[in-house]
Amino acid sequence: MSFDKELVSIQYSLALLVGRDLQLEPMLRKFMPTALKMLGGTWGAVWLKLDDTVELNLREPAYTYPSFNTAVLPGYEDFVEKLHLHVRNAEHQSKPLAIEIATNIFYIFPLQKLGLMAIRRTAALPDKFLLALQPVIERLTTACIACLEHEELLRTQQQALNAVRKAEEANQAKSQFLATMSHELRTPLHGILGLTSLTLDTHLSEEQRDNLKSVKSSANGLLSIIDEILDMSRIEAKTLRLHNDKFQLLPMLENTLRSFAARAEEKGLYFKTSIDSNLGCVVEADSNRLKQILINLLDNAIKFTESGGICFQASVAPPHSDRASVSFEIQDSGIGISPASKEKIFALFTQAEGSHKRKYSGIGLGLAISAKIASLMHGTIKVDSVPGQGSTFTLTIPLNKVNEALPTKKPQDQKAANTSRKILLAEDNPVNRKVAQKVLEKGGHQIVLAVDGQEALTAWQQEAPDLILMDIQMPNMDGLEATVRIRQEEALSGAHVPIIALTANAQESDQQACFDAGMDYFIAKPFSPKKLLAVINDLLPISKKDHNV
Repeated sequence: MSFDKELVSIQYSLALLVGRDLQLEPMLRKFMPTALKMLGGTWGAVWLKLDDTVELNLREPAYTYPSFNTAVLPGYEDFVEKLHLHVRNAEHQSKPLAIEIATNIFYIFPLQKLGLMAIRRTAALPDKFLLALQPVIERLTTACIACLEHEELLRTQQQALNAVRKAEEANQAKSQFLATMSHELRTPLHGILGLTSLTLDTHLSEEQRDNLKSVKSSANGLLSIIDEILDMSRIEAKTLRLHNDKFQLLPMLENTLRSFAARAEEKGLYFKTSIDSNLGCVVEADSNRLKQILINLLDNAIKFTESGGICFQASVAPPHSDRASVSFEIQDSGIGISPASKEKIFALFTQAEGSHKRKYSGIGLGLAISAKIASLMHGTIKVDSVPGQGSTFTLTIPLNKVNEALPTKKPQDQKAANTSRKILLAEDNPVNRKVAQKVLEKGGHQIVLAVDGQEALTAWQQEAPDLILMDIQMPNMDGLEATVRIRQEEALSGAHVPIIALTANAQESDQQACFDAGMDYFIAKPFSPKKLLAVINDLLPISKKDHNV
């Protein structure tokens, strides 16, 4: 083979070795040994830098072949010192260099501004070889840039994945904290509200009754704050779910407005209502969430109004097939909202009155949560306001009309409802156990007590109760495990005792866990004594229900 043909062969072979890998080290591992073999070299190295502002570290090559070891490279320190001079003079950016150290020649090939490649030989390379290697070096430079960009992309992707993972872990930790906080706050609140309600049913002086009513009102206010924080957590985690049910809109509105009319009267305000007669239809939506929005808007209207009053208007636009757009307008003559504040009242933890001297209480979650829920229901909330003259909030929600009558609930036989039943109460907290026991005893029921899941399981086996009220978080054996054990044993006999979850774990996931374990109802603490007794009376004559309280 002639010299020129050999040169072309080397040029072609080396060019084929680069550009096929997007990982730097594998690409150089294929290129460098072959290049040394074809060029008669005994050692080679590549130096690279990622940033033009960073000086090239000539003592730490990105890749060497054979492996970097100054012990087998006599004269390497002198080579580095001389190379430093060339780098500072920027000579490496324009043309190949040859540095002679003792009996070795180090050929330096610039990789543009990216770095350098060096090959050590014991004899000089012909100039034709140096010229012929230029296209190969350019191809190698392009390949190195591609590899570095790919590695940076992978690094960025990994950083993004790590950030997402950390965010998910932080969100999970926050959700767990909020769930724990909710449980720990609801447990004593249940005791406060329960014992307060029981005490209010006894003989009291007017002063004592007024004081206890204030205690109950304050405790209910704290419970509302806890519920708002949990709703905010669900919204941020995108786990807030709507549960559609069929209901009559008009009775729901009348029941909701009744309590606010009484509150307005107590404050010396008028409370006017105007409800479209076409709203007497049956609709399908999340009635609890719709009621929550209306309560928030009405509560704000009364809170921020000192004189005058509130006008509530509900109307329905002409229906389109089976859907109707319902508008709820709440107009007050209160303090109003400034144009600047209108932009932020729907933001979390924000109030129109933000100074330390603010007059009205609240943590600034109600409107933000209401707006989010309205959006989930494909609706909107708009506000028009004039400072000092009042505000008008308009909630517009599209509702599905149901062309069927709701089944009428048959009145329960009073005698059957008042029948004394044996109820197993599994509750580890002594105060909450006392509250529930007194409520049940006032309802005429016999009580069997258990302080943990293991005792509940044993009591169920020995006492054969008609119904079980089961707490979730208990020592030794929790309520979920106790329920699963009971259902497993019942599967063999075909029996079924109604089990009601009575717990301060109020998350939707907690409800689902209770139902998955085999419970029939879910009641969150604090609970209404009347509602608990009503559920028991409703549940006892039947075997199972699929809704919760």
